[in-house]
Amino acid sequence: MQRPSFRPTAVADLDTLLPLLRSFYEHFGYPFDEAVKKRTVKELISDPSLGFLTLIEVEGRTVGYAVVAFSFSLEYEGKTAFLDELFISRSCRGLGIGSAAIAHVASTCRSLGVNALHLETEETNTGAADLYARSGFRSYGRHLMTRILSGVPGPKP
Repeated sequence: MQRPSFRPTAVADLDTLLPLLRSFYEHFGYPFDEAVKKRTVKELISDPSLGFLTLIEVEGRTVGYAVVAFSFSLEYEGKTAFLDELFISRSCRGLGIGSAAIAHVASTCRSLGVNALHLETEETNTGAADLYARSGFRSYGRHLMTRILSGVPGPKP
């Protein structure tokens, strides 16, 4: 298998991206509304100040994606980013694609002046947690807590 390649997502990629998004959301039991996801992806793609969405390809086939959202932190002295979603198709897991994707995201973030990259994972998703630890992520003894403000369904607590 060839090494993965990465490219920014364009609106024309929505038909390719949506089945991957659906797979990610179904895997975790998250609500998925295709029309809402289309609108949200278009918003992210059209405003680079929000972050970026990268497609992951192997041998000309899209096998995953990564979503990164930007924020600002006094603690981290400026721009930070959150790896909001990383998805690799089941048939391509365990081949080093996730590690390569994380390295690509980190490099892209560095080039954009990001000082820290954050992420979260389900407590039960030990495979992802192991991947993230091997990629240099550490827990700093904090809990990510969320308050829904707009009525979006979000994951179940």
